[in-house]
Amino acid sequence: MAKKALYMETTSVSAEKTISQIQEKLRDYNVGRFQLLYGDNGRIDAVYFTIRANGNEFPYRLPANHEPLLELARRGETKYLKEGDEEQAIRIAWRQIYRWVQAQLALIETEMVEMREIFLPYMMVDDQTTMYQKMLNNGFAGYLEQGHNT
Repeated sequence: MAKKALYMETTSVSAEKTISQIQEKLRDYNVGRFQLLYGDNGRIDAVYFTIRANGNEFPYRLPANHEPLLELARRGETKYLKEGDEEQAIRIAWRQIYRWVQAQLALIETEMVEMREIFLPYMMVDDQTTMYQKMLNNGFAGYLEQGHNT
């Protein structure tokens, strides 16, 4: 398989700096609480934030899953990311999340979407589960019209 350059693959920006930039961007968009969620390995796995709307706070969990990047590198499919370079994979994952957040906020600025709408897959439906995970676990049952299941 041909090697491909991943988006943000050569970033040198630390995960901590990028997470700080995510927090700064979200601060301007009626975000309530903002917390860092650490995994068992002591690294930041996700950010948690709430969006204030209609007198409520809606919780969201936005993860940066670097494991698939390491798998691509292990298979020799990445141009710059080396197999086992977990620190770089983490930097790439968080940088990609940051750029994605920037793009979503641009849609909000132009009033094309609402904040709760664009982050909906990451909304927490209980302490451990996002809306997307719940839908996935249920096979998307009840969310698709008859005849549209694939």
